Amino acid sequence: MPQLKKLIVALAVAALYIIFAAPVTAAFPDGYEQAAETSGLILYLNRANGGFAVYDKKGGHIWKALADEDSFYKYDSATPITKSNMNSIFTFSYSDLSRKETNIRAVESNNANVTLDITDIAGGARLKYYFQDYGVTITVEIKIEGDELIARIPNDGVREDSKAGIVTVSFLPFFGSADRNTDGYLFYPDGCGAICRYDTYMTRPMNLESASFNIYGNWDEESSSTFENMWASFPVYGIKNGDCAILAAITEGDANSAIVVKPDGYMYELNRINFDFNYRTTYFVRMSNISVNGTDNARVPFAERVEKERRTTDREVRIFFLSGEDADYSGMAVRYREYLEANGKLARAISDGETAPMGVNIFMAAKEPGLIFDSLVKMTTYEQAADIVRDLLDGGVTDMQLGLSGWQAGGMDMWYKKPKPEWRLGGAKQLKKLTELAEANDIPVFLHATFLFGDAYKLNFSTTRDVVYTAANLPVSSFNNRFYLLNAGAALRFVKNAAKDIDYAGICVDDIGFFISNDYNKYNPVSSSDNILVWQEMIKAAKGNGYQVEVMGGNQYVLADSDCIGYVSYQSSMVNFTDEDVPFYQMIAHGSVPYRFQDGNYSPDLKKQVLKWIEYGAMPKFTITEQDPYLLRNTEYSEMFTSKYEDWSDIIKSIYHEYKERVGAIWSSKMTRHEQLQKDVFYVAYENGEVIYFNYNNEPVTVDGRMIPAMEYVVVERGGGVR
Repeated sequence: MPQLKKLIVALAVAALYIIFAAPVTAAFPDGYEQAAETSGLILYLNRANGGFAVYDKKGGHIWKALADEDSFYKYDSATPITKSNMNSIFTFSYSDLSRKETNIRAVESNNANVTLDITDIAGGARLKYYFQDYGVTITVEIKIEGDELIARIPNDGVREDSKAGIVTVSFLPFFGSADRNTDGYLFYPDGCGAICRYDTYMTRPMNLESASFNIYGNWDEESSSTFENMWASFPVYGIKNGDCAILAAITEGDANSAIVVKPDGYMYELNRINFDFNYRTTYFVRMSNISVNGTDNARVPFAERVEKERRTTDREVRIFFLSGEDADYSGMAVRYREYLEANGKLARAISDGETAPMGVNIFMAAKEPGLIFDSLVKMTTYEQAADIVRDLLDGGVTDMQLGLSGWQAGGMDMWYKKPKPEWRLGGAKQLKKLTELAEANDIPVFLHATFLFGDAYKLNFSTTRDVVYTAANLPVSSFNNRFYLLNAGAALRFVKNAAKDIDYAGICVDDIGFFISNDYNKYNPVSSSDNILVWQEMIKAAKGNGYQVEVMGGNQYVLADSDCIGYVSYQSSMVNFTDEDVPFYQMIAHGSVPYRFQDGNYSPDLKKQVLKWIEYGAMPKFTITEQDPYLLRNTEYSEMFTSKYEDWSDIIKSIYHEYKERVGAIWSSKMTRHEQLQKDVFYVAYENGEVIYFNYNNEPVTVDGRMIPAMEYVVVERGGGVR
């Protein structure tokens, strides 16, 4: 009998090997061989063209770097040019640096005149591509570690031995690509997060374009005055194919990169997404400053140029593999949150057991332009602000965060000025009384201040040394050269000085969470990578006075040290192929760093706004004034059409108590799942075991055996209780 048992076990093992192992090798065409294996993955490599694939053992899925007949149903009938493109693990664009004229061209890694040298390394292979027609060498390292794929372009593996200067590398453009016959979607961190489903291709416009999301945002150097409309707060993207998914994240070189989304309908009937690595900036120069009768005499008034120096940084992408219930945007968010926590990039600013505070921002004063002299419109004095705080405390609002806007001399301003209290609002004495009242009741106070934009008329910075310059050696300024974008060095200096002057409250550092820039100022050049380090140093400097710090804008680099994010996106830019917004950002930050978005008194539908606050885990917030906002009609803040505290007092108190009673327990708990169950009906699960159902419809709905009233939410406790 023991021998029989051994035989049965041996046969069972052999059967399992046939079931699980045989299909892996059978699924690959000739030319692929196993290059490495870990407990979770197997890496396969095609030594002829550099193509590779990864077998995810847990999910039982093969992820290929190149497109083929399995991922693209029209592959067999595709043209040779199309197939060459789909069989490239990267494409680089270049410009001839010996010529003034810029003519950017693209070259694929599967080029006929490329020499490929492959060297085995621990866990994978090093692929060295030499493009002899262009004198360009690009080295790619592919390896697996545990359950992660690491793909990188080391800086010392990039060489330019001729006239060609690399502008951009489109990295792994077809990894995980899938056609319309696959059940899945592309995820991209546009705003709060967004997905493009494969099966909605028929709803897209005929002239569909791809979309590029600059990671962390960039100052638009073409106009030198506006931000890029689309940016990503996280350097990640995701792909869901069937019951398996991946999350790709840039772990080196994120500051000079973009996420490019190319859904079915753009060039091919194939869904794909990838990172673009930017090695050089393109910019425009004016060809002539001579005009006759107001007409520029240059035949081409502006010409495109490419900067001469290449950005020298390693580029690395880590790909995480997900399967089963984790193979969706929720699983992607949870996996990336774990990565950020493990690497010290996500602070825990919320303590266990904390409940949601009420965000109260008090608008104090603004400047009203006059014919000869400007006047100050006083909306809330420091003493009146203290009265508002006392009234809220008396109404049971014992947990709040207090923000003060327009508290400085001259009132609210978008430009840097010294942090001096406004005497017409009560001066330093009354302001300190207000902050002492708040401190006595454990209320954090954040004084809003701008450190990134300067008004040249105020004469408090140098327009040569303290401002950002573009690659064209032009300052980033308004059309009349009055207002400037201050450079990182100047902004850091101003924050350090403010932290010394403000020794009685926290500081809200405006805007640094919204964008970074490459500064070409010859006196103090700062790359976008170094810009991130300076922004992070600014946050720490603002904490130098011993108080908490709030940051406006939620780019990834602010999450390690911020005590609160004053504004994060709660919707995407809704490009014409986006099917749904998803709270990817909120799933990462919730329970760790508090965040806010739209004010309740600015919302056209407060009931819906409260639902969205709770669904996305945001702190409720109102911006209020003592006086009627009608007084602001002739200022730059005339959009504050309803802010009088008297009108909003009872509503603020009611929402605060609703939060405390119904959703207080989830404030310090991490989100584990978000899902749309049916049209306008959503489900959110938390680490503490509670779940919340949301119904945005005007009629009740029944889901999971529970009736959810119209425009309402239902909280289900771990033990099954409902509130």
